[in-house]
Amino acid sequence: ALPWWQVSGGGVTAAGSVTSKVTSGNVFITDPAGMAVSGSGSTDFNGQPVSSTNWLVANTDSDLSAAVAANNSWTNLNTTVDGLVTPTNVSSSITSIAQLTPAAGLVDGVYYVQINGNADLAATGPLDVGDAKIVLFVTGNANIKNRINLNDNTGFFMLAAQGDITIDGPVGTSSYQTTSPDLEGIYFAQSTFNTGNSTNYLRIEGIVVGMNGVNNQRQIYSANPAETYVFRPEMAVLAPAGIMRKQRTWEEVAP
Repeated sequence: ALPWWQVSGGGVTAAGSVTSKVTSGNVFITDPAGMAVSGSGSTDFNGQPVSSTNWLVANTDSDLSAAVAANNSWTNLNTTVDGLVTPTNVSSSITSIAQLTPAAGLVDGVYYVQINGNADLAATGPLDVGDAKIVLFVTGNANIKNRINLNDNTGFFMLAAQGDITIDGPVGTSSYQTTSPDLEGIYFAQSTFNTGNSTNYLRIEGIVVGMNGVNNQRQIYSANPAETYVFRPEMAVLAPAGIMRKQRTWEEVAP
């Protein structure tokens, strides 16, 4: 067996290739199944089914990458929020949730905060978001050192990094499990999302975006997936208005 990754309850969209060396008897996307979409690249699931529905759109359009990039970027997100509030600058090393919830950053029940440069999150131990709603911008790379969790259906956490998001190898569990997420929230990397070279299983619940790709690096040779991504639809429902606002361009026209 080769290291492989699996998606649960959602789908995968890539401008390029989608590859997971799914072990015999398994599927790439578990029920309720979404769709796997690859743009100008290829798909490889090691001869195993995509899902119970086999919903797969491969080699769709070489323009998919440009279309996705035009409508989704760190700059677009940051500008959208900045039209409502200027995020409060916080320390580059986050060791407690109190650092991400300063009173100055609270607008309409949501904490909007920013780290200038590179960031270390959960630097000395796990972060418990609880019921808080946090949108964090990082202008550089974001390194995740420990678990980040929240209260289901009430807490919200979004990390948007202008560079890479990289997870430290120790984050995760030595045994495969299906009940306790190592990371929860929405993770958006303008560059790449890296799971970190490790022999620990990693479980992420929420939404993951790597504009230059998702790099699954866990080295686990098992019948179980090394990385598991579980789509959590309430993350989209709980997304604050600050990141959902549409941008408009005003132009004067000749009379």
